[in-house]
Amino acid sequence: MRAWRVRTIVFCCALGLTVQSAARSAAGPSGRLAVTTVDRGAMWVAVVNADGSGLRRLTAAPGHSVTPVWSPDGRRLAYTRIEGNESQIYLINTDGTGRRRFTGSPGVALLPAWSPDGTRIAFVRRLRSASRIVVANLDRPGETLLTPEGDNTAPAWSPDGRLIAFVARGEDHPDLYVMSADGTDQRRLTRDGVLLRPGIVQPAWLPGSRAIAFVERIG
Repeated sequence: MRAWRVRTIVFCCALGLTVQSAARSAAGPSGRLAVTTVDRGAMWVAVVNADGSGLRRLTAAPGHSVTPVWSPDGRRLAYTRIEGNESQIYLINTDGTGRRRFTGSPGVALLPAWSPDGTRIAFVRRLRSASRIVVANLDRPGETLLTPEGDNTAPAWSPDGRLIAFVARGEDHPDLYVMSADGTDQRRLTRDGVLLRPGIVQPAWLPGSRAIAFVERIG
């Protein structure tokens, strides 16, 4: 029988050494949460206070809106909008105004992740029947491919903006990797498999950019 547990992996960037320890969680900005709600078969992005009060829906039909993430300044959300056979990344202010499409190319884009300085968004782009990690700037068009090989998902920026963690699907199981923010120096951090539920269980960096929390397969 398979089981899962939350772990962190702590590594020395200069030496490539790793050691594991117990994990902890972090609170959202301003005490609010960005959530996906379901109503009559449709999925919407909403914000809510941590105590469950003040629920405010930000998106509407057509399509489904999922995987919302906060901008570093807490003023906007990036999220995935699914309509038909396509999905794209959208931005919206936390009061529901200023909605705009962020990704320009047709096809499938999902799972946005803001850079800590708020100038870039990493996300997953479906290319040639595989998922790749790409990054785009907020102030100019174009996408930069970071992982031209493999089947990759769940990007997560380090707090200092220097690294991006991601999950790569191998032949036997998915594993956790880390790379420089420009896509170079890709390193595998796990060998035993991680729980692959992007948008539900993402790799999460701890403050200091030296540790990543993730869900590990055991047994």
